[in-house]
Amino acid sequence: VVMIQAINKIRNKDKKQITKEDLGEVYGAGKDTGVDNERLIEVNRAIRQHPTEIIGAWLRERMTGMAKIAVATK
Repeated sequence: VVMIQAINKIRNKDKKQITKEDLGEVYGAGKDTGVDNERLIEVNRAIRQHPTEIIGAWLRERMTGMAKIAVATK
């Protein structure tokens, strides 16, 4: 609901009148948003070893008869 209100507020303004307050703040502004690569590797490994992911990998290996989906290019 908040997002819809923000979009409508921006839509009804002249582009020259839009302020930073209308657009909101940058996520994580003023905070360290860096990622520790070792921690990232650890988390990704844990995700891949989750039972649901193991089953998904097994299923994907067996979907050899699937046709590729055509993707439009620009």
